[in-house]
Amino acid sequence: MLEKQEASASVLAAPAVHNRLLRSSLHYSGVAALFAALAVLWSCPLARHSATDLPGTGIGDNATFLWNFWWMRTALASHQSFFHTNYLFAPFGADLTLHTHTALPALVGATLLRRLTALAALNITVIAGLALNGFCMYLLAWRCTHNRGGAFVAGIIFGGSPYFAAHLNGHFNLTMGWTIPLFAMLVIEALNGSVVYSAIAGVVLGTTAYIDDYYVVYEAVLMLLLGIIAVTAWSVEWRAHPPYRRYVWVPLVSIAAIDVAGLTSIVATGGYTIRIGSAKILMNSTFNGLEIFWVLALALVWVTVRPRIRVRRQTNSSASSTMRAVATVVAVSLVVMLPLVWRAIGLFTSGEYVTQQYEWRSAPVGVDIGSVMLGNPFNGFLGGAVRTTYKRFGIDVIESGAWLGIMPLVLAGLTLRRRRT
Repeated sequence: MLEKQEASASVLAAPAVHNRLLRSSLHYSGVAALFAALAVLWSCPLARHSATDLPGTGIGDNATFLWNFWWMRTALASHQSFFHTNYLFAPFGADLTLHTHTALPALVGATLLRRLTALAALNITVIAGLALNGFCMYLLAWRCTHNRGGAFVAGIIFGGSPYFAAHLNGHFNLTMGWTIPLFAMLVIEALNGSVVYSAIAGVVLGTTAYIDDYYVVYEAVLMLLLGIIAVTAWSVEWRAHPPYRRYVWVPLVSIAAIDVAGLTSIVATGGYTIRIGSAKILMNSTFNGLEIFWVLALALVWVTVRPRIRVRRQTNSSASSTMRAVATVVAVSLVVMLPLVWRAIGLFTSGEYVTQQYEWRSAPVGVDIGSVMLGNPFNGFLGGAVRTTYKRFGIDVIESGAWLGIMPLVLAGLTLRRRRT
C-alpha cells in the first residue's frame, strides 16, 4: 500500500517539475532574446552592415581580428595548427600562442558561421558577445538578489557600459566580457560546496583563455577574493575627527592647492620654463603634477576618515572546502588551457619569448582616474565635448577611460548610504 502511495506521489510530482522546468526555460529564453535585441539596437547599424563594414575609426587592431577569423578558416581547411602561421614573418613563420588570437570566436566563425564571409562572421560574434555580456550579468544578479527587475538593470548597466563601447572601436576581444559574470556566478556556487559547479567554473576559466588573457587574470583574482570572503568577515570603522587631524590636514591642503595652481597654469599656457639662477625647471607636462595630486588626495581621505579594517574568521565556513573548490577550478582550467600552456612553456624554454622593456615613465599609462568624473565620451549629445576634454588632458579615450555611467554611480552611492552602519 505504501509503495502504491509513493508511486502515485511521484506521478503527480512529475508534471509539476516539468512545468517548472518549462517556465524556467521560457523565462531565460525570453531574457536572452531581449538582451540580443538590445545588443543589436545598441550596436546599430552594425547588424545592418555586418557583411560590408568593420567597426572602428580606421584600419588598425580591428583588422587584426578579421585576420584571426580568416586564419582560423585557412588553418582548419589546410589541417594546420591555428597557433602557428607561415603567412607572417615568412619564411620563418610566427607563433600565435601569445598573440591576441580570439581563438574561440574565430572557431565559431569558421564552423557554425562558415557559410558567412569572415567579415560577417566577425561582426555576428561581436554582437553575440554584447548580448551575452548583458545576459550573463543578469544571471549573476538574479543569483545574488532573486529580483528580476534589479537583475535586468544590472544586465543593461554591464552590457551597455562605456568600457565595451570604447573597445568596439577595434579591441573586439575586450568586448566579450561575458565570461566574467558567468564565472563569478559559478564560483559562488563552487565555494558553497558544489563539485559540479567547481568543474564548470574551471571550464569557463579555461575557455576564457581562448578569448582574452587579461580576463583570465581578472577571473583568477576574483576567485581569490571570493574565496577570502567565504572564510573571513570584513568590517570597516570610520574614526572621524582624530585629535591630530588639523596639524596634518592643513599642510596637505596647502600643498595640494599649490599643485593645482601649477597644473592649471600648465594647461592654460601650454607649458613654460622657470629659471632659478642657472637651473631650469621645465613646466611643460602635467604628469608629475597629477601624480603628486592623487597621492595628496589619498592622504587627505585617509587622514579625514582614518578607516580601521577588522578581519575575523567565519564560524560557518570551512577553509579546507574552499581550498578544494579553488583547486578543482584551477585543475580543470589548466586541462582546458593545456594546448596554450604547453605551447607557452615551449616558447619560454626555447628562448623564443621576447617582449619590450618598460621603465616607469615609458610603461602604458593605464586608466586615468580623472575620466571617472569627466562624463561619457560616447554620449550622443555631449560625447564630442567630453572627447575634446580628454584630448586637452592627454587622456586616451579607448585605453585610459574609466567612466562608469550615471546609474552605477547613483546606485553605488545609495548602497553606501544604506549600508553606512
